[in-house]
Amino acid sequence: MRGSRLPSIPLLLLPTPRPATALRRPFTRRRALTTYISFFSSSAAAPSTTPDPPPPPSSVATSSSSPPKRRGRRRRGQQPEYDGGPINEALVASLPGGWEDVREEIKKHAESLGFARARVTTPEPSSRFDQYKAWVAKGQHGEMGYLAREDRLARRADLDLILSGVQAVICTMTLYWPGKKGFPPASAMHATPSRPSSSSSSSSPSPSSSSLLKTKGVVSCYSWGEDYHNLITPRLQSLAEWTHRRFGGQGRWYVDTGPLMERDLAERAGLGFIGKNTLLINEGLGSGTFLAELLTTLPLPQEEKRKKSGGCGTCRKCIVACPTGAIDQDGFKIDARKCVSYLTIENKGGIPVELRPKMKNLIYGCDICQQVCPWNRWSWPEGKPMRTLFTTTASSTMSSLPPSSSSSSSSSLSRSSSSSLSSSSSSSTGSAATTNRSSDDISSSLPPSPPPSAPPPSFPPLDVSTPALAELLRCLKTEEGFKKRFTGSPIQRIGRARMLRNVAVAAGNSRDEGGREGGREGGRKEEEEEGEELLRVLKEVLEEEEDEMVREHLEWAIGRLEDSVE
Repeated sequence: MRGSRLPSIPLLLLPTPRPATALRRPFTRRRALTTYISFFSSSAAAPSTTPDPPPPPSSVATSSSSPPKRRGRRRRGQQPEYDGGPINEALVASLPGGWEDVREEIKKHAESLGFARARVTTPEPSSRFDQYKAWVAKGQHGEMGYLAREDRLARRADLDLILSGVQAVICTMTLYWPGKKGFPPASAMHATPSRPSSSSSSSSPSPSSSSLLKTKGVVSCYSWGEDYHNLITPRLQSLAEWTHRRFGGQGRWYVDTGPLMERDLAERAGLGFIGKNTLLINEGLGSGTFLAELLTTLPLPQEEKRKKSGGCGTCRKCIVACPTGAIDQDGFKIDARKCVSYLTIENKGGIPVELRPKMKNLIYGCDICQQVCPWNRWSWPEGKPMRTLFTTTASSTMSSLPPSSSSSSSSSLSRSSSSSLSSSSSSSTGSAATTNRSSDDISSSLPPSPPPSAPPPSFPPLDVSTPALAELLRCLKTEEGFKKRFTGSPIQRIGRARMLRNVAVAAGNSRDEGGREGGREGGRKEEEEEGEELLRVLKEVLEEEEDEMVREHLEWAIGRLEDSVE
């Protein structure tokens, strides 16, 4: 991406997809935003002196290991599972390092497919499973009933119920974070301190412009491009098929879709640590990454335990910055029912009235707890290409990209060294860390950069990342307008009604004074014109809207704007 962000539960920022559709038709859905997106992929396998064995007669297998009480929608078409037949013991024996060489070869191939990092861990039960069950018992998962289903709880506790005979889990990481300077002003202002600071970014919006910026909606950066499931799933499937064609065995893969404690698995594999905002944080890449897993029956040895070099220490920036107070005051726990990402994505009903003013102009997801995190205080260097899942580069250059390696990367990321994390002996993640680290560890694990002849990348247009609320309201008046704008985007999943509900709340908050964004100084005439247009469009939409839940939110927004005029 992309749960309530409790450590090792499905990431709330990342919406739950429909994997059967992604696997059955990975590239046939309409893509309204493809002009903004491009991603790095390569079908070339990692170099090897041993030829790959031919694929077995029936390579794509159907699941036969599901528990008897499995409920929910039955998958159609192919399952996300690959059967490569008996393990190729002869090939493994021919490698000097045996299974360790197999593991490294698989990781190298994962990098060639565009994954930023890949590491291996065991399928043993999570040490946080009891904490997860307690979180569910308190009802803090909200309406996400699938998180509490008995059959899914059983799978989280025992991965053998997902893939019989599972021996290892290959955890992958894909970068999507645009960097500190990659956020447009309407989004960046939410991470701007309320008090003036000498270290504040020069790109922070001035008080005179912040009121006008509130007439624009803010979309979480993970959804600036095409639905990430459509981009990552083919990569992971390719990795699974290549691995099991070559070495035999069975594999099953998930891109934020299965009942896995994925952040716990990733932490155990050495991809990072769980932060106080409950997200997995990699010391080099930060927390703006998508996680995906490949379960395998190959007996891959676990990675060497990495040295603890990260942690949150005494930092509480995410706790303080959370607009709705969803993060526990001690960190490491989140009440999904208060989280803006849950309220705007997973929540199917009305948004609690008391939380609406706190949501500001956030219309889909929320990046605030990540924007203020010191581990994400890096920026792409001026003149250097971005290398994220949503990098804008001509598709014709993709086939010419060389595989990435730890030594071939030529660009690096610049970090702010003005802040560091204090150590805390009580931190559950161990020793403290600072943000003035070398950027070599960052650049060495990213997908390859475009060749010099490739056109320079750019950030998504503002009508994608921070669309004008009035224009968006007009677009959402009809189902056809919604589909035309959001087909192929993660936003398509929540449907027109929920998106219109979110935009109505943002519109109702567009005239709020004070707060983090500053007061309304200057530009009074332009601001009033923007407010009048919003009010007019809200009333137009209300006249045609039939959904009672949406109508209530539109009426609330109209009342707020009319009161602000008086």
